[in-house]
Amino acid sequence: MEPVIWDGFVCDLFDLSEFLRGAKKWENVRKKQVKFLVDTGASISVLPRELIEGIKVIDQGITKAQGICKEPIPARKILVGIAILVDGIQASNHEVLVLADQIAEKKLLDILRRIGASALLGRLSLDSLNLIIDPKTRKPMKIPLYVL
Repeated sequence: MEPVIWDGFVCDLFDLSEFLRGAKKWENVRKKQVKFLVDTGASISVLPRELIEGIKVIDQGITKAQGICKEPIPARKILVGIAILVDGIQASNHEVLVLADQIAEKKLLDILRRIGASALLGRLSLDSLNLIIDPKTRKPMKIPLYVL
């Protein structure tokens, strides 16, 4: 099966908060364009360090990331903005991981770059953004709202 790659943005946490409150325009949000590998088997999104350079995040300290390597590896847990363009802008501030182990980060980046991606978008980010993978087009789709 072909990988699912979506265009998106990693955004300055504070700028995106102002945008979500209507106090800032999208074009004034500090952000970096990203190609996300959408991985519904991954709980949390993983960003390389280079994507958060120059934007404001909240660092929540070091944790252990499991499932990326044979053994748990150190990773920084941060709060950052993530945005996907689909019928407008779907955006939220949420927790992601930045690998603290440079060797593991390089290996992950090598794998991502081979398939045309630069970061991994996990299930928690999809949930936070209210997005699913459209089963026909494999593009982002807003989660349909059902009123019972």
